[in-house]
Amino acid sequence: MQHSELKNHSPSPLAAAALAIPLALAACAGPLNHDTAIGDQIVLPALSPAPIDPEPAEPSQPSLTSLSRDNWEPQMFAVPPNTIEHQPTYSSHARVADEMARQRGEYPTEDTAVLNSGDKSRWYQVGEAILEPFASALDIVMFIPRALVKHPWETESSPRDAYQRAPATTLTTDQLATEGARPVPAPPPPPPVPEGQRAGVER
Repeated sequence: MQHSELKNHSPSPLAAAALAIPLALAACAGPLNHDTAIGDQIVLPALSPAPIDPEPAEPSQPSLTSLSRDNWEPQMFAVPPNTIEHQPTYSSHARVADEMARQRGEYPTEDTAVLNSGDKSRWYQVGEAILEPFASALDIVMFIPRALVKHPWETESSPRDAYQRAPATTLTTDQLATEGARPVPAPPPPPPVPEGQRAGVER
């Protein structure tokens, strides 16, 4: 009789699972991405928790008296890169295609923004599709060693791959600090229009 009473009062597996799931979810939660600065350099007052009492805007004189903007001085803006905080990622990707600018992480230009992939890039993408299952199998094997090096509860930042966020002619933050602001180079002139197309446009 005593054994029967103890058996009836033992917790059921369903109840134990119901208690374990919230505990597991709580372990995956954390105060991520709560910083109000951009790259630890630019603090945004609009995101400050303290109330802001904005000063009334004073009417200013128009800075543009004609269609010409020659009197405007160049304004340099330094926007530091920022990342996203998250738990470690233990997977990888098999990437071998580098024919196009976007595959190399370069800043797009007028030509590369609309550039289509060629035969070389297509074959590289086929190779990536063939290598991806093997890369996934390697990720499964390497999961435990990677988890021992980077614990699942640690915080990482991404994107991990470097990429250009501005044209090559743009000054970096270090260059602005050492060289100072300088005029922005003028854009190259547009290519000449053929005579036949020019006549069609004029009509």
